[in-house]
Amino acid sequence: DEEPRTIGYYGYSSSLKANNPDWFPSQTILDLYDDNDLRKDVYFEKAELVKIQSFEIKDLYVISKYKGNPAYDENVPRYIIAPKLFRMGEIYMIAAESAYMLGDAYLSKADKYLNDFRQSRGLEAAEGVSLLEAIKEERTRELAFEGERFWDLRRWGDGMNRMSPQISNDPISENSTETVDTNYLSNMSPFDLKVDMNSYRWIWPIPYNELTTNINI
Repeated sequence: DEEPRTIGYYGYSSSLKANNPDWFPSQTILDLYDDNDLRKDVYFEKAELVKIQSFEIKDLYVISKYKGNPAYDENVPRYIIAPKLFRMGEIYMIAAESAYMLGDAYLSKADKYLNDFRQSRGLEAAEGVSLLEAIKEERTRELAFEGERFWDLRRWGDGMNRMSPQISNDPISENSTETVDTNYLSNMSPFDLKVDMNSYRWIWPIPYNELTTNINI
């Protein structure tokens, strides 16, 4: 949503003594990060207790990338972070993707930009996928939760597939034996949701204020 974080992702509540964030990382996104990826322990942490509405769940990973900046307040987490515009991670991703799109003469540059960057994050050279897919995956890892995903998917023409959720075998509360399995989560939200690139949802609507004030629309 392209806004500075102000509690929604990490969402620790001192009154509840638990995390109750608005968003959780999917299992698919968690699996994108190798154990030796320097970003993994920065972007995510396992919460001892998570509250979702009236349910209490143990040991789910939450997003800690926006946990807070101690420069704002020593009482971290305060859930506020200054957005970093045009930081080097994004510049490398732009350079790699742009070089790839320029064609065969620039593929070696695209590969170099990608793998020089991966090395800075504790990773080895990309293997097992095409160069373009490797660039897409690395951009997804680096810029996760920063409001870029919508624009990336639209630019690539990939459409959107909702990713697999985290699964927990712990009861959802002390008074229930129901666990956070796929069936339970499917009742809360359609996890098989797909939106292809032909959907109107990829185009922003004309603002209502413009429709009501501009006689030419």
